[in-house]
Amino acid sequence: AGPDSVQVKPEDHQTVGKLCKE
Repeated sequence: AGPDSVQVKPEDHQTVGKLCKE
C-alpha cells in the first residue's frame, strides 16, 4: 500500500486492495 492507494477510484480500489492484501 502506498500514496496511490489513498487516491484510487472505487473500481481501482478492488484491484489495489487485492494487491495490498497479497
